[in-house]
Amino acid sequence: MQAFPEVLYCSDATSPLVVFQSLALALLASRDRSVRRWLRNPQAVKSKSAVSLRGIVLDAVRRGTYLVVLDHLHGPAAALSADTRDLMFYGGTPVVAISRSAHMEDLAF
Repeated sequence: MQAFPEVLYCSDATSPLVVFQSLALALLASRDRSVRRWLRNPQAVKSKSAVSLRGIVLDAVRRGTYLVVLDHLHGPAAALSADTRDLMFYGGTPVVAISRSAHMEDLAF
């Protein structure tokens, strides 16, 4: 874990909006400079769209060294899968996906 100074945890990965709001709030709490430039407080996170938050979060994780944990995945959801792949490949960020289901298709990969 020393290679990842910050772990970004999303406790309810049910939709892209919920995931990016959760990650943006975690980045804001960790005082990430690129996120603080766009989002001054938690209320600003709630006012942004999923697409806007996606861009802000992807830029922040690309610049930093983060580990993203997505818990309680519900799926399958193509949009959430695409966003997770973008976090991993564009952002170069390791992602741990946790599905609390007996069905592998809930991971949607």
